[in-house]
Amino acid sequence: MGSIFTKAKKKLARIVFPEGHHPKIQQAAEILREEAICEPVLLGPVEAIRRSIADQRLDDLDGVTIIDPMDSPEFSRYVARYWELRQRRGITVEEARRRIRTRNYFGAVMLELGEVDGLVTGLTSGYADAVRPSLEVVRTRAGKRAAGVYIVVTKHDFKFFADCTVNIDPDADELAEIAITTSDLARYFEVTPRVAMLSYSTFGSAGGGSPQKMRDAAALVRQRRPDLEVEGEIQVAIATNGDVRVPEFPFSTLKEDANVFVFPNLDSANIAYQLLENVGGAEVIGPVLLGMHKPVNCLQMGCSVQSIVNLAAITALRAQGDQFLF
Repeated sequence: MGSIFTKAKKKLARIVFPEGHHPKIQQAAEILREEAICEPVLLGPVEAIRRSIADQRLDDLDGVTIIDPMDSPEFSRYVARYWELRQRRGITVEEARRRIRTRNYFGAVMLELGEVDGLVTGLTSGYADAVRPSLEVVRTRAGKRAAGVYIVVTKHDFKFFADCTVNIDPDADELAEIAITTSDLARYFEVTPRVAMLSYSTFGSAGGGSPQKMRDAAALVRQRRPDLEVEGEIQVAIATNGDVRVPEFPFSTLKEDANVFVFPNLDSANIAYQLLENVGGAEVIGPVLLGMHKPVNCLQMGCSVQSIVNLAAITALRAQGDQFLF
């Protein structure tokens, strides 16, 4: 994780944590401050959070910004902004007021207005509930689709799994976009992307709509980004084993084993990363939310303090204002 921390130190971004009341968030915030990765902003009841910080002796959080949306002088302004964004989506002023009382919506408006640089949430809620306010307020970049990528840490490099959190059954066009954006994320971490469009079939060995979808997606990636090394449809065993792939399929465009894995649907991607993490014991970072207009990431519910630190560091990367946007 040193490379992530080193990159994040280029600029001290302000990252808002809507679940600022939670001890894990506070513990992660102390590490983030101590390591100068970002400047945390904690949302929640101010006095209760201060007592919790004191009880845990988190001395590096002395002077950290704590905001209670219910008491914030910005509350009315944020209500007005949210209503402006959503008034033609069935939101009344009263409904806007109700939503801005919730910390995820308050934090999303803070980010949309540029009053913080990034947002990390989701420790105590399901992914769909955690990401919805940001999708409504911060929104995706023009022409882009949100997707969730998990980074699997190996002894020698990172591997990237997509889409693990957002798109239930993406079509070929959507899969191609996910592959391209995930490849750009890999490049940012100085990993040369080698993309496998995964299937139960390899090069037409089995029939069905899913293999065809992955073949079509691979063709679209080659058309849109000829600089990328992409193969598919292909099974995991072939994509990751050159001893089999090279002699049996010498025509394959994968010159080395794949490190970017694009799955045919949300079921397969989500199951795969969880098996690696919980059965295989792999270190997994994420999910990194791609395609957003500003830096937003949603934690895996109940994750560790270190996982919070890791995802906040990645959120800080995007907030640095680098040319690359994932």
